Amino acid sequence: MTMKIVVSYLLILFFPISILAQDEILSKPSKNQYGFHFGINYPNLLYNNKLSDNTKVENNLGYSIGISGNYRVSPILVLVPKAELSFNGGALNFYKADVLLQKYEVAPITINTMFHARFNKEKSVGFQYFFVGPNVMIPLTSNQLSSSFDTKTNLAFDLGIGWNQPTKHFNFLPELKYSMGLVNINKNPAIQSLKLHTISLVLNFMG
Repeated sequence: MTMKIVVSYLLILFFPISILAQDEILSKPSKNQYGFHFGINYPNLLYNNKLSDNTKVENNLGYSIGISGNYRVSPILVLVPKAELSFNGGALNFYKADVLLQKYEVAPITINTMFHARFNKEKSVGFQYFFVGPNVMIPLTSNQLSSSFDTKTNLAFDLGIGWNQPTKHFNFLPELKYSMGLVNINKNPAIQSLKLHTISLVLNFMG
């Protein structure tokens, strides 16, 4: 069921972007661009109250893949909607007498929907930019999986920097992004509060 939801979601998002991209090719050149991205992320699980000595946080690398568009409003402002499937590496480990009893993965798979405002600093070859905007992270994993830590939808605020490097056939945009979790995503009564922050290296390909 989870994979059907993922495939349906990506198809719904990709279809209109494909149609728009074809229209741009057939018509005169446009300021708008469409493409895809992939990246690696590292979680930072934060909690308000001290965890018990038997509970430890584990942060591991994850990765993401998605689609995006660039809609130029002015020479310095670009609106960037994005949607991605993200595999996250955060977990809580519960021990008893130094023996691992249970490992709970925190939102291991999420669909992330972002809307960034990008501010450019143009140069002759490439140009630097920074961006900010909201990020809604919807967990997909069902709590039927015993290893999944049941969580709420996460609302984060993204900020980051990047570089736009034109090539012959496409634009290459590497980015460094920090997502600051704003809400308590915890549903486990054993934990009072849990917020998910992530830092990501994202490679964008736009054309």
